[in-house]
Amino acid sequence: MTQLLLSPELIFLEQEFKTKEDIMNFIGDVSVKFNITDNKEALVRDLWQREKEYSTGLSESVALPHTKSDAVMEARICFIRLKNEVDWDSLDGKDVKYVFGILMPSSNLENLHLKVIASLATNLLEDEFKEKLESLETAEEFYQYFTNQIGA
Repeated sequence: MTQLLLSPELIFLEQEFKTKEDIMNFIGDVSVKFNITDNKEALVRDLWQREKEYSTGLSESVALPHTKSDAVMEARICFIRLKNEVDWDSLDGKDVKYVFGILMPSSNLENLHLKVIASLATNLLEDEFKEKLESLETAEEFYQYFTNQIGA
């Protein structure tokens, strides 16, 4: 599942952003660059629409911004590890350091996004997974670990 959704070029480590807005725009920029969308504005708008319903900032300094959007042409995940934590209006009130952007087309009839979110949420309960989010040093290492841990 995730081997098709995540790729090393969609893993961004030690990125510096000051706000949640900056990160959402970065996800939009990356999505255009890697042909996930040809409509950044619509994608970012849809990410914000979902965010307004309920914060995607979970515990453990993790946020899972996600959308099912007509603007998404191909289901993908991007991962961003921040150099400095950013306020995300998280459920636990803590700032966010790890962001998984989950981008799904509206035609996602199999509810793949829910499966990805459930898999991530389950793994976030594991200490080893949380430690790896911080300790893996390269995008390739993260990709290999992530696909082995979560991929089917």
